[in-house]
Amino acid sequence: MVHIIPLFADQRRLDPGNAPPPEAAGPLDPYWQEVADHYERRKARQQAFDTEIAARRLGGEIASAEADVAANAPADGEGLHHAMYGEVDPHTGRVLLEGRFDTLFDNFLKQAPPELRAGLASRKPALREAGSVRMATQQLQRRAQYEQDHLAAVQAEELDTIAKSDPDDHVAFEAARHAGLDLIGKMNLDPESRLQAESDWRERAATARIEALIARDPQRALEMLGGAGVTRDDQPLSLSDRVNRNMPTYGNYGGRGWTGGTWGGGFDVPPFDIQDGFYKQHDADYHDAKTPGDTILADRKLAASLKSYLDNEDYATDPALKTDKERGDASKYARLALRAFRIKIAGDVALHPLSAAEISARDEAQRAYDDAQAAVGRARFESGMSFGNW
Repeated sequence: MVHIIPLFADQRRLDPGNAPPPEAAGPLDPYWQEVADHYERRKARQQAFDTEIAARRLGGEIASAEADVAANAPADGEGLHHAMYGEVDPHTGRVLLEGRFDTLFDNFLKQAPPELRAGLASRKPALREAGSVRMATQQLQRRAQYEQDHLAAVQAEELDTIAKSDPDDHVAFEAARHAGLDLIGKMNLDPESRLQAESDWRERAATARIEALIARDPQRALEMLGGAGVTRDDQPLSLSDRVNRNMPTYGNYGGRGWTGGTWGGGFDVPPFDIQDGFYKQHDADYHDAKTPGDTILADRKLAASLKSYLDNEDYATDPALKTDKERGDASKYARLALRAFRIKIAGDVALHPLSAAEISARDEAQRAYDDAQAAVGRARFESGMSFGNW
């Protein structure tokens, strides 16, 4: 005779002759209790696994929906968050306005196996909260980019206006400058970013005006930068000298007349860091300059080195710069110096156009410079070589 043991322990029947009444039935014997517990544990693990797989599919559908909502949102991101996640009362947690998330979640839950629905439903608040943060952040970023794009367009128009207008027309210049500042004042910026944006715009506007004046009247540009000045030979200072005189110092070699860590010093002191090495090389090139063309070439070499330094963010990995503040100060000084040297190069070229011989000499010097760069290598930067193309 074959006896069949039911698969589920709770389906096992006792011998009818020995079965106690239902209210008197005791617990299963230890063996069968372990079988029942094992089954329940296995069933719980399987359900947890299936719930996780379903949750991952749900997450993929949510991500796809978020991408679709973002793609169809306006350029400034308006309504991006509400379209996806609606609105929830922050005090009660009650949904005041359903979004695409609610429709997607409810439809997914209806299609899920019944035994998984409770586990999935319990995840809805957490999914909404995390998604709301994502979409709110994306909406703010979209808005910030929208404002930056329009600011850039407006500033480009104002800079073009400055470049084309009479550089001596102070009223027109101030109107263009204030137009940029007014727009910055209406942007959603934190105080520090606002101050930085205003400072950058003032500098760009002033640079545009000087460049316009250089193109029209280089000598007048020289006077605007602080007066003509004289050398010991009673000759006018170059435009580069006038700009450099008003620059702060950096390290041991950055700044007008600042050499070897002092005014008018020598070259025995090593540069403080990579950027300071550029200025040491520049000071040496100025020391050896014989003509205005030589100083222009030295300025171009320095400007190229500074541009490469900023483009590659070398200040971030320079071992001489130990703190974030030092790295930030190095970056700011390099940007200031690069802008100033670009202006003075344009002015000096206008006042002292390079001859064909000087251009040829520049090409020969560039080749020698490139060879020296390859031979010396970055690890030997303290030798005073600076890198970059002129």
